[in-house]
Amino acid sequence: MHHNWAMCTHFIQQSDPIELTRMGACVGADWSPVFCKQHVYPTQVAPILRRSTQHAAHSERAAQMEVLPAHFGLLTAMAFDLSYGAKNVNASSEKVANEPRFNRQWIKGQRCIIPVKAIYEPDWRTGEYVPCRITRVDGETMGVAGLWQRWTCPDKEPLNSFTMLTVNADDHHIFKHLHRSNPKRSADKQNKRMVVILKSEDYDGWLDAKLENAMDYMRQYPSEDLLAVSEPKELLQAHSLNLPN
Repeated sequence: MHHNWAMCTHFIQQSDPIELTRMGACVGADWSPVFCKQHVYPTQVAPILRRSTQHAAHSERAAQMEVLPAHFGLLTAMAFDLSYGAKNVNASSEKVANEPRFNRQWIKGQRCIIPVKAIYEPDWRTGEYVPCRITRVDGETMGVAGLWQRWTCPDKEPLNSFTMLTVNADDHHIFKHLHRSNPKRSADKQNKRMVVILKSEDYDGWLDAKLENAMDYMRQYPSEDLLAVSEPKELLQAHSLNLPN
């Protein structure tokens, strides 16, 4: 079964402290990416950037943005274990304000940035699944807009979790070709999706925006600034990829 809402479920995380610092994060001396696998799938751990919950208004910008590990897939109060997050890896920006799974985080401004080297999406134009790797043309880290939530597992330490925000991509020159198309719908009504890749100069604005201005950042990333390359399925199978139906 094809689900357009399941946009990004596989990406390569960026945990290099030099790159995270370049994005504006204050990376502590105790930061270690050893907990992170390079290829990240739902419920697995990746770094996220967010405003420190303890920063002072007069703090320097770098000190205000912290990096911490979080599970891919938002874990809400309804979660019973990590598997619950698998259905919350993406949040539609058009519905997020009214979607019970995500609206509290959206309204409370629990925003984050997910540092990503590459994202993978399925290309079905040949009639067969072909993995497509998407990166920035300039090779820089992509900062994906997301929401975070702290979740307390029974009898265990609290965990952080996150979801990636998405926008419609029916007219995007790259993403409109990805995921299976619905033959019963016209090309401009497919509801193809893409994650919200922020421009580097918008990182602070996204994290600090007032609620009424948050939707201003829910935009497509220019196709001319992205590179899409097909990769052999055998290469991804080495990373335990579950091929989509």
